[in-house]
Amino acid sequence: MKRQSKQWFLALGLFSMCVVSLAPALAARDDLNLTALAMHRETGRDIYLGALLARDPLETPADISGADDERAMEFRIVARRTSIRSVLGGILLQAELASGAPPPPATVDFANAIMSSVQGSLYTGDSFTLWRSAGGDTAATVNGLEMAHTAAPGVFDYFLSGWIGERGAATAFRDSLLSADIDVDLRADYAATRPSAERVAAVSTWVASPAPVAPEPVAPEPVAPEPAAPKPAAPEPAAPKPAAPEQAAKQQVAAGSTSPAVEKAAATNIAPATNGAVTEDRVAAASAAAASAAAASAAASTAVDGGDTGDEVATDPAQPPGEALAPATPSIAMARIKPVLRETSPAQALAEETAPEDPYGVAALSVIEYSQRLAAFNSMVFRMVNSKIRYPRAAIRRGIQGNLELDVTLDSDGNLQRVAVGRSSGHGMLDDSAVTAAERAFKEPLEKPVDKVALAEYNSGERNRLVIPVPVNFMLTE
Repeated sequence: MKRQSKQWFLALGLFSMCVVSLAPALAARDDLNLTALAMHRETGRDIYLGALLARDPLETPADISGADDERAMEFRIVARRTSIRSVLGGILLQAELASGAPPPPATVDFANAIMSSVQGSLYTGDSFTLWRSAGGDTAATVNGLEMAHTAAPGVFDYFLSGWIGERGAATAFRDSLLSADIDVDLRADYAATRPSAERVAAVSTWVASPAPVAPEPVAPEPVAPEPAAPKPAAPEPAAPKPAAPEQAAKQQVAAGSTSPAVEKAAATNIAPATNGAVTEDRVAAASAAAASAAAASAAASTAVDGGDTGDEVATDPAQPPGEALAPATPSIAMARIKPVLRETSPAQALAEETAPEDPYGVAALSVIEYSQRLAAFNSMVFRMVNSKIRYPRAAIRRGIQGNLELDVTLDSDGNLQRVAVGRSSGHGMLDDSAVTAAERAFKEPLEKPVDKVALAEYNSGERNRLVIPVPVNFMLTE
């Protein structure tokens, strides 16, 4: 079958109630062809369907790296919940490994702009997409709504290298993505995974408020000359001349206090940053943003050989993730620019800005460090639970297999609070066996408190309590 017969189309105008005005160079996006598709997994969990889209049909998916027309990378979320830090951090880590170089400054600025715009988590059906126009501009959208835009060249190509570069993505993901044919089941999952109208409406509130605009400089009002005073009988000391508005502001700032009027006048000289650029003099505005690593992308299975004794069969622990990644240099400092006049030091300003938005103290981490620490935590929990799995003998006799996902709730000290089935295998005996395994694994608290990165990623809405999704796969082998 010719490749041209497998053209699929991405429709971003899903709901007319949530249309936004995009840059002209990036407006025509509703007729790109689905060129490649693969499932991205982290520590046994399906996270997103990675899709490559191009305007014109390509000979092979790898040709997208040299295409000059419009193209896109889509991360269609299949996990019940993940964060933009996880998605962005994973692809940036992969791109850094594939290219052998940290993200260029323009990519750093673009990533920070995305993390400043996206509010809350991403859920099943959400579409996070990176677009490249024929002119070289790059834009990021969530469910068709633009979150960030840059005209800097090479930004899209850097992200793309994380998927198609030899040392970037996991081998299984890359092989599937660059395959000559798209898997039929993945294609069906891709077509069925869409955001609801309510979700699109919720995301539209992220871009409802216009970006801050730098105030126009206000010229000081001219001061009328005072009428000459009559000569006094005896000379008096001359009254000091009133300072000009700008000089008065400087004097009051130097003295350590400002009035509202002075703050307003001085603020006219401070221009807000655009596109979330990170600069030294704006370090005061950091917000939590980071990502989980694609390094822990190996899926594990609970397999048995069909022995004859006992009611349950012990299985091998889950395999650890693939090859260990070499330590990467932190590349991105998470910052959200807020142009506000401050008289405090950068360190004090940073503490003030992050206090309400960064309760777990991870804003100072780069996305690379965040990704590596999250991957290490996920792998630890995954191995703990899967090492305690017992395959029910009744399920073996009847040939029952299945995949499920547990929700393991811990407090910040690593004490087990609750185990629940987040997504059922469809077989009660398998679900019950997995719950029992998790309870056994966390019978004793962790040796050290939970990593703050995990608290930030899996927070349950309650302070210092997290709900960790843990996949369990029951599979019979010959």
